[in-house]
Amino acid sequence: MEEILRSFTQDLQDIEKVVELLEGLSIFGQEPVIDEALANTAYLRTSAILHKKITDGHPGSVKIPGTLMLYLGGRFEHFVKILFEDLSSQVANNYTEFKKLPTTMQQALIFNTSEVIASPRKFGHGDGARDTFIKNLADNIHLNNLSHINYQCLSITSTNMRPDIIAELFAKVGLKDIWKKIGEQAKIKTYFGTDANQYAETECRKYLDNFMETRNKIAHPSGSFTWPSNEELKNHIKFFKLAGIILLEICEMYLAKLATDNLRLAQIEEQSSNTHLT
Repeated sequence: MEEILRSFTQDLQDIEKVVELLEGLSIFGQEPVIDEALANTAYLRTSAILHKKITDGHPGSVKIPGTLMLYLGGRFEHFVKILFEDLSSQVANNYTEFKKLPTTMQQALIFNTSEVIASPRKFGHGDGARDTFIKNLADNIHLNNLSHINYQCLSITSTNMRPDIIAELFAKVGLKDIWKKIGEQAKIKTYFGTDANQYAETECRKYLDNFMETRNKIAHPSGSFTWPSNEELKNHIKFFKLAGIILLEICEMYLAKLATDNLRLAQIEEQSSNTHLT
């Protein structure tokens, strides 16, 4: 899971560097114009050409932060999907029988696998993957072999990763009320300048909803639209960096709780068994 977050954070840092480049070019474009004909070095001639390109390209350059938002939104969705898939496999590893999995996970494995095998190409899979999904589910149910589960089926979604979709996704493996848990984290409360869990949760959900709304307007422009600024893009990057850290921590806490609960249950069953024997 740490590697999933590391890769996500590195990609966000790459976007930050592009924003810094855009800001640097903008500052350079405001410097006095160098007459290319009078420039006496190759460096100055190149600078003069670049200066003109920055000036000519300014009307279009205001769209760059918005187009980077499209990538940022897609990268966040990919991060959530991969993190959830890894979590799903690790949750399964905590159990020895299919019927002991969280009820929602049992139901989702059956329902989502059925969806995918009915139309594999709709979800980007071929016949070979379809056959593997069928075998995995049969092994899960009939052999209690949970070493391979159909996490690719569990992670399918019908729309963008809006707050409700993320909540539904993680609830499939028994991680319920994820936004409530997010609102309880000190980091997110600090980000929104509050000590109230409910307020932090509400603001976090609202922020993501507004981001997705803007992203959709960029992807499908119609009518008047104000393109996001570099500053807005930097704020979005900051938010998603924090969201990534918090989601990872919540997943790790959930796995730790599962391991503790299952160990306690095993001890109770062993004590019960020893009592019957005596």
